Amino acid sequence: TGKKKQNSKKKKKSGAAAAPKPIERSDPKETEAILRNAAVLSSLNDLRSSLPSPVRGAVSHYTAKDQPGDIAEALSLMVRGADVVHGTATKFSLVSKASIGDSAGLSEDILRGSQYICTALVVLCEDHDPIVTDTTSQPAIGGGGGCDLPLQKYLHDATASVLTASASLVGAFASSDFDAPALNLTSKGDNQAAQLTGVVWSACDGLRKTCPTNNRTAYRRHLFRVAGDVNATIEEFTQMLDQGVREEDEKNGEVPDEDEGDDDDDGWDDFCAGDEDFLYSEVELDVARAAVGLAKCSRGAMNVALASIDAAGMKAVTCDDVTIKENLLAWASAVFSAAEKIGTNVTDFGSLLYPPLEIISEGEEGECALVLALQSQHDALISFFSVVICDENDDDKEWIGFHEDLFFKIKDRRNLEFELPDATSELAKKLSLATKTRLKEALEGILKIR
Repeated sequence: TGKKKQNSKKKKKSGAAAAPKPIERSDPKETEAILRNAAVLSSLNDLRSSLPSPVRGAVSHYTAKDQPGDIAEALSLMVRGADVVHGTATKFSLVSKASIGDSAGLSEDILRGSQYICTALVVLCEDHDPIVTDTTSQPAIGGGGGCDLPLQKYLHDATASVLTASASLVGAFASSDFDAPALNLTSKGDNQAAQLTGVVWSACDGLRKTCPTNNRTAYRRHLFRVAGDVNATIEEFTQMLDQGVREEDEKNGEVPDEDEGDDDDDGWDDFCAGDEDFLYSEVELDVARAAVGLAKCSRGAMNVALASIDAAGMKAVTCDDVTIKENLLAWASAVFSAAEKIGTNVTDFGSLLYPPLEIISEGEEGECALVLALQSQHDALISFFSVVICDENDDDKEWIGFHEDLFFKIKDRRNLEFELPDATSELAKKLSLATKTRLKEALEGILKIR
């Protein structure tokens, strides 16, 4: 009998380390809670899949100071919803760990907070009244609009993060299969629930504290990111230019291959170390330098855009004429779109700058991709600078940003009754001249290669 008792004690000890016993169907309270949590999970997933897509439309404000009441109200509701989700997630996690049977009401509170956030997003992204099916749990708000595309994207992504994190947390305690491993999170030694709760907190903080809440902040944050990408491209190719020139066969201009036929798995290391195969030739250097110079003009365009958008936007904040204010904000939105396109183009033509350059020789069929990319960037920059500085050659023209999804035409800036800072105008003029010079140098270098 003594041996049997010892064996039974050993079994109990080993059982503590094993997976906890699955929840039995005979517990009606836990069964009901799990099914209610599963219903909440389904609703959260439905909200996530039906989020309104950001759309470009009329812009109604620039800063929080001139924000319409419906926009401010929607943003307030969004923060309120994030507060509900943030606070309830902790309670839900702790209660569910102790007893899943008591967690159903809390998961429904998480859903209620998520519904607040989604209702607000509908108001901010669409120009019609939101459809509210449950007026007892979702406050009614009139339709709004007026947030530009970058602000909508930031709010959309932050909302999606909250919904995804909330669904993961609730899903850990929801299943129609009562033997599912997810329900074993009630184990004291399992900290997965705490980790999932931390993800919810982070997502809610992102929406409440760091997400832009007005068009000015969204414009600036996005253009700073674009400028950072442009700067990274410039630094990468500047380092390659500084590594020197590769040796070529004097007869045919080809790179001598001393290790032909060898397997070389260190291509990336060779590239970073300045291996001969990844250096520019003497004739390619001029093209690469001119292209990097064009990228620097593009980086300067980001600075011009930031100052220009701010000048028009701040004028709109204090403007009492509704029509003039709308035109100012539309102009600022178009300048943002043009600057964003200029920045992303740098990455596109940067991918064509890795040595050896692929230049189509005269007589060969097809067009040179590098020439087309450089010419396109040149045209985009000249168009942008012409609008910003009111080029005299464009007095009678209406400008449609080369961003095709713009819904409005932007007339000459002088009709909008605001002035750019002198430093911004001078910078735009200098960059316009430099852009023309850099393209000329690049094309001359390409002709030499051909």
